[in-house]
Amino acid sequence: MTPEQNAATANYVFDPEQVRSFLDADLFGAPLSATLAGSPGAAVAVVSIALMLIAAVATHLTARIAVARQDSDTPQARVMNSMTLWVFPAGVLVGGALLPVVILLYWVTNNAWTVAQQFLIYRKVDAEFATAPPPVVRTATAPKPGVKPRRARRRR
Repeated sequence: MTPEQNAATANYVFDPEQVRSFLDADLFGAPLSATLAGSPGAAVAVVSIALMLIAAVATHLTARIAVARQDSDTPQARVMNSMTLWVFPAGVLVGGALLPVVILLYWVTNNAWTVAQQFLIYRKVDAEFATAPPPVVRTATAPKPGVKPRRARRRR
């Protein structure tokens, strides 16, 4: 379908006027539907690279906050933690060149929201744990495994 035909065609719930509005929309001069790989203009390059860098940093910060709260130190956890800290943000940088500006904008807003949400929620949870009373330690009333239970004798 040519760009002209696409702009004149309704798309699911959007009428042709709304489709045209999206196709004509831009962010700092870069069309929202443009990709860095497909539209090597200066505005597209600047906006795409900036959004890719911000999304990668936000992805890394989200992973750093999550990893800092983990207790597990198994080999599998270390591999997954390094992947979430470094491989996933690198994937954002590499994959971002193939995605439209509007998807990069979504990644930035979603990742920035997630970083802020994790920071605020974990700060609140940590404050609640700091003011919580210590847990009640109960003594075991059951016998240890393999030990015959002692029962109180009945008086007659």
